[in-house]
Amino acid sequence: MFIFRFGFAFLMGFILNLIYNGSDILQEPSVISWKKPIEDTTSIPMWALGELKNYGIILVFIFSLLFLIKILKLLGIIELISRGLSPLLRIMGIGSEVTTIAIIGLTLGVVYGGALIINESKNHQINKRDIFYSLALMGLCHSLIEDTILMMALGGHYSGILLARILFSFIFIWLLVRYTKKMSDFKFSKYFLSKENHKLLSLKTKK
Repeated sequence: MFIFRFGFAFLMGFILNLIYNGSDILQEPSVISWKKPIEDTTSIPMWALGELKNYGIILVFIFSLLFLIKILKLLGIIELISRGLSPLLRIMGIGSEVTTIAIIGLTLGVVYGGALIINESKNHQINKRDIFYSLALMGLCHSLIEDTILMMALGGHYSGILLARILFSFIFIWLLVRYTKKMSDFKFSKYFLSKENHKLLSLKTKK
């Protein structure tokens, strides 16, 4: 997951940089909506106080986003987004057992989706490949509402932080599913699952 997330981030950034520079799009300085004027002071206590104020603003902003997500859930907007994404997940090859959970991770965050995946995998027999694919997708593309609003407040553009992120993530997972579907369960567990799962599968194979 570490390799996927960081490798994907650098690759996506590299591709977007080529596209934006090559087409001369978004070359102007970004506009940060909540930017605070820089105060010229050499006093450590004043600097520390200023940093605490900044962290306070960030916390208020994040809690406001969480509150907004709750409102969107009550209004049924997140459910509409989920319905729109569901067919795409099926096209990518992610099993129907984890489709709903993966969508929750995409819209609300990897913490929500990951926790549900762990709970479901303990209580039900879910294909380990589908668990891996859904976690990989959530690792690359999660919190579409919260992260998009937060990054746009920091000066990001929706074309990169939302549209390109969704497109590249879905293409990456589609290629990953197509490639790994041809692997045997033994080889898949060896390269993509934990050592404990691989040992259990090895014992079952020997038996």
